[in-house]
Amino acid sequence: MKKLAIPFVLITAFAWVGAIISSGILESLLITVASILSIIALPTAWTIITIYKNKWKVEGRKGLVHLAKAIPSLVLLLLAILLLFIGGKDPDSAIRLLAYIIAGVIVLPIPIWIIMSLYHKARGKQDSVK
Repeated sequence: MKKLAIPFVLITAFAWVGAIISSGILESLLITVASILSIIALPTAWTIITIYKNKWKVEGRKGLVHLAKAIPSLVLLLLAILLLFIGGKDPDSAIRLLAYIIAGVIVLPIPIWIIMSLYHKARGKQDSVK
């Protein structure tokens, strides 16, 4: 899995950089390729980080576990800040599309996480009462 994740992430990054610096048909093609590769690369990289986090947790390496927990959030935050400062003025730019993707990755899971946390807390209180 590690041999798959690293090349996908690098190719995806190069495709986004190519889409940002190109124009015309090549930009459209690279945006499409980069979007498709992002769908594959991000979950793959997240899975690798989780695998190593679990491995380090079993081995008792607490510092590395905390680092592995923080990496995805830090990367998303860094990308969001970077896109905020670089942000393209053109509404059809690759940078704006990437910013929307990152915003969706950050914003959409938060309500699901909150609802599931509340559900599990309520469920835990019901189980302890019984």
